Amino acid sequence: MPLGADAARVPVSPGRLFATQTALLLASVIVTGLTLGSDVPTSEPRLVFGLVLLVLVTAFVGLATWDRPWARYVVIVIPLFDLVAINQLRAASPTSGFGFLLVLPVAWLALNAGRVGAAIGIVGATTTAWAPLLLGELGFNPGNVGTPSVASTASLNVTVLVVGGVIAVSSERQAAQRRLLATQARRSAQSYNQARRDEGVLNAVMDAVPFGVVSLDPSGTYRGSNRAARAMGRHLGLPVSTTPHGMPIYHLDGVTPVAVEDLPYARGLAGDAIDGETYWVGHPDAVRVAVEVSGRLVLDADGAIDRLVIVFRDVGGSIEAEAARDQAVSSVSHEFRTPLSSILGYIELAADTPGMPDEAAEHLAVAERNTTRLLTLVNDLLAARGRAPRTAVPMTLAGLDLAEVVTESVTALRPLATDRVIAMTLDAPESQALLGDAFRLRQVVDNLVTNAIKYNVEGGSVTIDLTGDDTAVTLTITDTGHGMSEQDHVEVFQPYHRTAEAVVSTVPGSGLGLAISREIAERHGGTIRLESAESGGTTAVLVLPRDAGGAR
Repeated sequence: MPLGADAARVPVSPGRLFATQTALLLASVIVTGLTLGSDVPTSEPRLVFGLVLLVLVTAFVGLATWDRPWARYVVIVIPLFDLVAINQLRAASPTSGFGFLLVLPVAWLALNAGRVGAAIGIVGATTTAWAPLLLGELGFNPGNVGTPSVASTASLNVTVLVVGGVIAVSSERQAAQRRLLATQARRSAQSYNQARRDEGVLNAVMDAVPFGVVSLDPSGTYRGSNRAARAMGRHLGLPVSTTPHGMPIYHLDGVTPVAVEDLPYARGLAGDAIDGETYWVGHPDAVRVAVEVSGRLVLDADGAIDRLVIVFRDVGGSIEAEAARDQAVSSVSHEFRTPLSSILGYIELAADTPGMPDEAAEHLAVAERNTTRLLTLVNDLLAARGRAPRTAVPMTLAGLDLAEVVTESVTALRPLATDRVIAMTLDAPESQALLGDAFRLRQVVDNLVTNAIKYNVEGGSVTIDLTGDDTAVTLTITDTGHGMSEQDHVEVFQPYHRTAEAVVSTVPGSGLGLAISREIAERHGGTIRLESAESGGTTAVLVLPRDAGGAR
């Protein structure tokens, strides 16, 4: 380790250095006072030199400016002067305790410069300790004072060596521990600051979203909420101290309170799945909000519940809009049904007129079939508004030829395709017999083919393929339209849902066709699915069993 780097292990502490130097000077003065006049004459030059040198070094330490670049090197130089001074005192009085004071400079060097400092101190102590013996051998002995013995000098060197080595190793270990603690503290500070930044970003994101977010601990105590949640609480007039079990929460009917054990937070903490459930929050005679609630558990490293996060959004507008839409559908359907029933009655009367020409009778028969079909669809629309389509659409199962149903549908819809310059191709066998409701299946085929035409591009094409095996019949309808988004794939079979493309294109529609079609397919024991990509084109696949064994 370079001397400069080792000397800079610990910042220079002027106060500590001055205190150590002063203690060394006092110890030397005390030992000198105990031995002066008995073991050593007052005129001994080495005694005077040693004390004067210690006084000068101590004064320098007390008066020096320690914020200079050379300060860290002086930390090593000062103990060397101390070694010279102490050994001069020891040479002046070999039998006194001056020799043990050599440990102090060596310890200081080891503490401040590690192994390098200990080595410098040991070498310096050894050199200055043996110097009086060598000088005595050469006849240089001012004052005729006895020189230290070889045994005492060797023993002193061993002591200095052990003390310096132990202190150096301990110092390096402490320095390593300080570096490790400093690194850990720095990393902890970085982690803490990063966590604070992440928390700030998360809070900003949570406050920016338009839905409410609430965090609860395992006891159900609030641990945090975002701005939307707090705003909803203020809107409802609920105090900030309102606990989860004290929330006025009602079922979707708006009048039945939710039992405490069935509250979203209680069910979430019990491990129940909460995903898109709707409740009313607020008393019936006060301000209230309809919310759609979802909940997720957050577990700690041991798998125990750490938090329950509840997310909710205001769906009151959607509920009101749906209720208004159902009411509008009901009103319009009732208005349609009355004149249609009247038209159907007059057609029947006209058909029974004696002497009716055959051509006119055929025309009336076509009008009667279409009026009856339109009246049935109006009744279906009325039933669908109640959100129970499975019980709303009556079916009568009988043997039928699906190839004939598909051919009639394609033939009836060709004029619509021709108007939009859309080529229609039908690939079907002569017969595909199965058990089902011909009227309802015609309704499904009409809806799928109509969608393929309406949502296609000008000059596009529609391909209809009908295939079958021993157990099922498959109808595939492929268009060259704009396709659907991933979100539309999820919601397209929901009542009243219309794709973004349909809304933008202003193509008229109610959003009920696919919902009713899927219900009819499932009641036949079959399935219906859409395969599409936003890049273009949609394929509708209808699969029906031949025996309708799963019909219901």
